[in-house]
Amino acid sequence: MAEANIHYQKAGLPVVTPDEDEELTQALTSLADPDSLEEGALLADGADPSGGNQLETVYYVNFNPNTSAELKPQLEAVSANVNLNSNFFSVKADAAVAEKIPSGTQTKKANYKAKVINHLAQTAPWYVLDNAMQQNSISYLLYEYTLTYGPRIANVGLQTQKKNFKVEKNVFHDTLVKTFTHGLNLPETITAKLENFLQNVKNVIDKASDTSDSLTFFILITLYQQDDVAKIWRPYIRTIYFRVDQSLSEYTKKKGDKSSGKDVNVDFEYVQSDGQFNNALFESNAKTGINQLINAKSADFIKNTLFDVSVDD
Repeated sequence: MAEANIHYQKAGLPVVTPDEDEELTQALTSLADPDSLEEGALLADGADPSGGNQLETVYYVNFNPNTSAELKPQLEAVSANVNLNSNFFSVKADAAVAEKIPSGTQTKKANYKAKVINHLAQTAPWYVLDNAMQQNSISYLLYEYTLTYGPRIANVGLQTQKKNFKVEKNVFHDTLVKTFTHGLNLPETITAKLENFLQNVKNVIDKASDTSDSLTFFILITLYQQDDVAKIWRPYIRTIYFRVDQSLSEYTKKKGDKSSGKDVNVDFEYVQSDGQFNNALFESNAKTGINQLINAKSADFIKNTLFDVSVDD
């Protein structure tokens, strides 16, 4: 946690307190003992999928591949687990917001939710995010993929990235997407497919214009790599955690706006982590517990913030 907080401080993001770390870590480890969990506990007391908050600053972006009929059932199963995990993160975070920020502003609630979900992602045992990942068989799979197609996940572990955007306004979206997806070997057409997502981000920043507080965003990207030896799809993840103020909205064009407008010249700092979603560990240590705590209604907690993007057409 101490090392992560150093990265957060560099990027102007809120640090995680020892009490928050202990509470969220316990919430994750308790999933391995589903019998100790109260059924539907996280959806009790009329839980609101919006968290009582109109500002959504957490987004889940799934880059979905086409696949053969043989591997389609396995891909659908692992994708369902990825989304179930996202459901749990959002439900848990909304419960934390209701408990810790019951009377805060929309911005404060949104920022705390992003903070909680980011910490869950950095702490969950089935998210292999640290450099130890380089020592296991995953490193071979990534190396093999890199030789054939170029890097898919360029780095592992937590890192602070600082970029200066000095471009024309009409290419800012494309530059922003390329920055967040650098090293993922995605097609050039991906920016157009993410236009609705980028518009959502702009709209949220605009809604928060009545406050001097900066907004904190968290983006969880999932993409899939086919393992031809094991004949399965493996999910890989990238998390992006950053803070913005109204100046970013000033530079973000409306959907369909082709004019260049003023040039963009802003410094942008964010915290990024890359790694693997360990589906087997999720199945054995979390899935039953999560299903004990939440139910089918949990899908409502991410339906407006989940973006499924095809990468093969």
